[in-house]
Amino acid sequence: LVVCSQQLQIPSVTGFIHTLRHRDPDKMVWFMVRAVCMSLRRLQRTAQFTHRDCHINNIYYDMRGSRVQFIDFDWSCIRWSNKIISVPRHLYDTTRPQYGYNRSVDCCVFLRTLGPTLKGKMTTFLKEIYDPLMQRYEDECRAVLKEKARFDTAAMQIYRMSTKDGKVTGTYAHMYGLAKYKNKFEYHMGYYTWQTMTPEAILKLLEERKFF
Repeated sequence: LVVCSQQLQIPSVTGFIHTLRHRDPDKMVWFMVRAVCMSLRRLQRTAQFTHRDCHINNIYYDMRGSRVQFIDFDWSCIRWSNKIISVPRHLYDTTRPQYGYNRSVDCCVFLRTLGPTLKGKMTTFLKEIYDPLMQRYEDECRAVLKEKARFDTAAMQIYRMSTKDGKVTGTYAHMYGLAKYKNKFEYHMGYYTWQTMTPEAILKLLEERKFF
């Protein structure tokens, strides 16, 4: 076990949002989200890194240099010298392919926790980027889980999490899962990788729907 400490001199994403007084906060949030996704993409490519608890209080961001730092790695997983380094925690399962490596769970947790901090503070980013992205994510989950549920027990259970009555035949929407599971919802959804929520997919959407 290696314990490292470093004094952070930049704000967390939470602090960045709450203190944002720039004349164009929507634009600044666009750049912040892009910087976080670029950092996650780089870590995934170089070390198959999965943070697995990537909420906005565990991400620090310096808007002056678009610098991103992460903290709290006790759930994290990396591949180093062809070996998996991870503490067996939530979302870790050595019986599954790639030993729990997941390319979307960090973006899912990051964006799900980001949304509530933006409400009432800005509208353009929510309308042009956030809401369409989260709808794409929900639509993908509905289609993929419904198909997998025919032969995969895990998919059936996860699908039922987000139905209104908890049944496979019920109306599906993430708001039902969030109401029941609160902040644990994305950790359950992280059992699978969602293509709409990989860093690459989000970076592509940011460029396609750039509003400035």
